Amino acid sequence: MTVKGTTPSYWTKSYFRRRKSKEKSWRVGAEPEKIFLQKVRNSLGKNLVLLDIGCGDGSTVRSLANEVREAYGVDSAPKLVEIARKGAPPNVHFKTADARRLPFPSQYFDRVICQRGPATENNEFAREMARVLKWGGKYVGIHIGERDKENIKRIFRRGQLYRSLMMKKSEARRQISLLKKLGFRSARAEELNPTEYFATLRDLIARMERVPMIPHFNSMRDRRFLDRVRKELTDEHGIRTNSHRVMISADK
Repeated sequence: MTVKGTTPSYWTKSYFRRRKSKEKSWRVGAEPEKIFLQKVRNSLGKNLVLLDIGCGDGSTVRSLANEVREAYGVDSAPKLVEIARKGAPPNVHFKTADARRLPFPSQYFDRVICQRGPATENNEFAREMARVLKWGGKYVGIHIGERDKENIKRIFRRGQLYRSLMMKKSEARRQISLLKKLGFRSARAEELNPTEYFATLRDLIARMERVPMIPHFNSMRDRRFLDRVRKELTDEHGIRTNSHRVMISADK
């Protein structure tokens, strides 16, 4: 799910910061992204046409090129689309596009995927995703859940999906309800909640500076919160928090 206030230039900067980052962090438990990619692969076939909404640098689409007839990736950040096009195989195409106005005919794709992008952010995005997906097609997405980095967000008293966390609104139930209202025959959610460690506070700050975990984060202005994080969340392994991912599979 995208975050209010983020822009294509924000995500472009985030991409280059991640490339340069020496952040040391690791997860203990389930590996959500690997599970997502395997679920996607299990749904593909050589005669299918695939769309990735919010494709970023295109690495996911390119990794799936040999498993479909044709694949497309769209992203609202022109620089990321430019990067994605470099070295793309002949059956993979990338376009700069707003996911609310996709440049494709209705019922064009057999499969649509979304990896922490906007496809099910709200009714406007989801309706457009459903428009380009064929009847009998499948949507597979993985998104940030409301409990992601819960202990950190509680210290800061703000954060991505913080309102949903405080009001106990399930992101999984919201997305399932949204897709069913749009006519999907079935929609299922799987929630994954592995532990995540950051080696030092500096590593956590590096992450917070490049993703919208804590809106308007500033390491100087937020020093009192960071001090609490270091004191309250550090154990013998590092700074302990969690990831929360919501994986959606839906048949149209």
